[in-house]
Amino acid sequence: MVSDLQLGQEYLRQAILYARDELRLRNIMETHAAMQIRDGQYVLPGHNIQDWADSVLSHGSDGVDQVLYNLLEMMKPQSGLFGGKSLFDIYKEPLINDKNRFEKLNQKAAQIYGLIGGGYAVWITALRIKGRTSDIPAKAEEMERELATVGSSLQKYIETSCQDGNGAFYRGTVSVTGTGKPCQRWTSQSPHEHSYTPANYPSSGLEQNYCRNPDGESVPGVWCYTTHQGTRWEYCDVPQCNEETCQRGNGVSYKGTASVTESGKTCQRWDSQTPHEHGVTPAEYPSSLLLKNYCRSLGGDSSAFGVWCYTTDPSTRWEYCDVPACAEPCQVGDGVSYRGTVSVTESGKTCQRWDSQSPHEHIETLDNYPEAGLLKNYCRSQGGDSIASGVWCYTTDPSTRWEYCDVPRC
Repeated sequence: MVSDLQLGQEYLRQAILYARDELRLRNIMETHAAMQIRDGQYVLPGHNIQDWADSVLSHGSDGVDQVLYNLLEMMKPQSGLFGGKSLFDIYKEPLINDKNRFEKLNQKAAQIYGLIGGGYAVWITALRIKGRTSDIPAKAEEMERELATVGSSLQKYIETSCQDGNGAFYRGTVSVTGTGKPCQRWTSQSPHEHSYTPANYPSSGLEQNYCRNPDGESVPGVWCYTTHQGTRWEYCDVPQCNEETCQRGNGVSYKGTASVTESGKTCQRWDSQTPHEHGVTPAEYPSSLLLKNYCRSLGGDSSAFGVWCYTTDPSTRWEYCDVPACAEPCQVGDGVSYRGTVSVTESGKTCQRWDSQSPHEHIETLDNYPEAGLLKNYCRSQGGDSIASGVWCYTTDPSTRWEYCDVPRC
């Protein structure tokens, strides 16, 4: 069960709602498991079977439909109950340094999947008891559809062939960079000395030379040191579990794999100087995830507003890419109500966590502003007490204290 401490004070009401609905559904399923069939009829020792079916099918807070609706809503990738997150997102955050996190994530995923499937099974039994057999095919179809949706949503948390978000949870076995260079072992200091060792990051999976993001904060995806003396590190080409198909704001947060421009031209690789010479290289822009020839935006450092690329057409230096804008949360007024998950500034700098005092010391903490939604490093505004008139954040760049974020106005 997800504890109140795991969810934090901001989600206390939702934690209580989840615990209540999980308990209700388990009680319904336990009663259902005790059911017997005698002479072709359902029998429930100690209960009137018809009354039980009526209670299951009721539309009140104890009915299985309302309980399932609540659980399904909590499982949505952008649930309104949890500030644009799934309940599973909240559950996994405290496990990032837990050596048994994948076992726990798998167990929790199986538990949630079983709860929802069991709830629908009870529903169908109650319909059968009440003689509403004509309603069963539609309910069975709904069950199949919802379980497929939930299963797909949960898969990204236990998947090892893709990275979720910044890749901190990735434990796959890719061991070459996006340009094909072999990865240096994390236990080795040759050819590149470094501090990302298993001893310093014991829960980050640094046993071999597999691509990782050890601290989950410095860069936006999995990477490794390379075995090439002249190339210290590079990003790895590990796809996102949920492929981005749209861009937000000026596109600086887009990390998808689109590689064709609006006019249909193929993008030139960022590590290539042919046919167009340029200075936009992975080495010069390490936070922009310039993998292969994928469309990207450099934010404030770019003359373009949106994702773009150099083209392989010698007569066309660059063009915008064919990536639509996302429908996403926007900020109203001074942005105090914004609860989205954008965590980069207008110039593309990564936001500093609100619970961190490095590289910038500050007083904007969850304790001082409990109603401001200061989770992780998401862009926020404290309203009248804010230093800015819109959503912003402190940056991880020691030379830039804070900047506004790339969140559109409503």
